[in-house]
Amino acid sequence: MSATGVVTALHIHPIKSCHRIEVTSATVSATGLAGDREWQVSAGMSPLTQRQKAALAVVRPEPIEGGLRISAPGRPTIEVARPAANDAVTGSLIGVKVQVGDAGDEAAAWFTELAGEPVRLMARTPDSVLRIPAALDVFDQTIAF
Repeated sequence: MSATGVVTALHIHPIKSCHRIEVTSATVSATGLAGDREWQVSAGMSPLTQRQKAALAVVRPEPIEGGLRISAPGRPTIEVARPAANDAVTGSLIGVKVQVGDAGDEAAAWFTELAGEPVRLMARTPDSVLRIPAALDVFDQTIAF
């Protein structure tokens, strides 16, 4: 946003801590922009950030039908399907408990090589509901005047 309050660019990060993508429009929900930070690289159930693994910054996710195309300089491009609801476990995505699924061994191997430690790519499942904690949820608050 510019100093005058005009939006000059709009970005989402499909994978938390990976490269952003520019979008020309976005759907806004109670938890933010649709498609933003719906995936994350996790060591166990703890998300990795660029502070821990700077190499995540060069990972370029591209939304495709049913999942993501993932690339990085000097690395093969892979396509990853969004995990199914029946593969879901309760995990933490962007610090909030939500149903997530594992994106599979190919994605895990790709990110493990990049990160230099065993990691998994996790994503919200198609029917998971992300709710921010009640203390932060301005849409779930009654405000008295």
